[in-house]
Amino acid sequence: MFLLLLFLLSPIASSAELCHPDDKAAILKFKKNLPMWNSDGDCCDIFDCDQTTHRVIRFVLTHSNLAGTIPDSIGDLTYLNTVLITKMPFLVGEIPQSVAKLKYVDSFEISWTNVSDIVPPFLSELKNVWILNLSYNNLSGLIPSSLATLPHLIRLDLSRNRLTGSIPESFGHLVSPNSQGSLSLILSYNMLSGEIPKSVGNTNFNRFDVSRNNLSGDASMLFGALKNTWVLDISRNNFEFDLSPVSFMTHGLVYLDLSHNKIYGKISSQIVEAIDLQWHPPSVVILTTKLQFSNSKTASQTGFQVVSAWTPNRDCCTIFDCDETTNRVIDFSITYSNLVGTIPDAISDLTYLKTLLLHKMPFLVGEILQSSTKLRYLTSIDISWTNVSGYVPPFLAELKIECDVH
Repeated sequence: MFLLLLFLLSPIASSAELCHPDDKAAILKFKKNLPMWNSDGDCCDIFDCDQTTHRVIRFVLTHSNLAGTIPDSIGDLTYLNTVLITKMPFLVGEIPQSVAKLKYVDSFEISWTNVSDIVPPFLSELKNVWILNLSYNNLSGLIPSSLATLPHLIRLDLSRNRLTGSIPESFGHLVSPNSQGSLSLILSYNMLSGEIPKSVGNTNFNRFDVSRNNLSGDASMLFGALKNTWVLDISRNNFEFDLSPVSFMTHGLVYLDLSHNKIYGKISSQIVEAIDLQWHPPSVVILTTKLQFSNSKTASQTGFQVVSAWTPNRDCCTIFDCDETTNRVIDFSITYSNLVGTIPDAISDLTYLKTLLLHKMPFLVGEILQSSTKLRYLTSIDISWTNVSGYVPPFLAELKIECDVH
């Protein structure tokens, strides 16, 4: 019995290795490029393996200072379904062509590295991929039109690179049976130019972000009452078109940024009918100073509607926090708004306020009003990231609050 116990506890009995020999051989080749793994260990202790076949199925390297290139042998891990290489600032070189052998990969991400060269066209051979994320790298050159042929793609993120050229016309034909209206295309922070292909208007994107490029022309095809876009950001380009005839999405819109373009015309009041702008504040709508609102209300009133989606025939307690017993407004918050004007004197009539927050309102000007002293229940006042001017009012000392005014 004593000998049997010694045998069960011995290193020989506990050294059975699960890692498949082919996968171990592939990972051992990594040591030439990335000295990351002790060959005496079981690779299934480091990477996720299938419980039946013991093949490595997830290759994850994150937040590492390992220096080198992505080894060709990654393509020998032929049973991978996930590749995640992120936050590795000393990872350089190009994406090896061997990754085209990863036929089972459904999520492929190389981000926040210094990987360079082009976005390789052979990535279109990853026919099972749902998510392709190559953001925050040093990739350059053109976007391969062949990426649109990926049959299951629901998210393509090429943001924060140095890509040039135009958006491929083929991106107007991105229709994945898996997307169910959740297709995301993120190309922001590049050097793309030219016009958005009209065919892109035929695709119902959940998120479409081409901000901070050098795109031009008409982008009105991105709008439409029947689209279910949640996030639309075309800011900081050279788009130039008339917004007057445009119909806004009425289902799901939560973020819209048209700023820093040459867009002109009038904004339909239909935007306040957007479901998520009404029922899930705070939503963010950033427009441009060249636009005018189409109804007769003042700019400040209509702008208030765009930010808060409130109209007088609605209960203000659906937008602002109210006391559950008294139903008095106790929290007045407006953030990320292009409202133009001064702080209205009438705000002091909300005498039960406990919190006043006016934040990220670059066109809010003027002084803080003396009437604010009427808000005797205030416990927090934050007027920040605005163009409010004048002195820090001495009367704020009369309010027993935490105060942030800058």
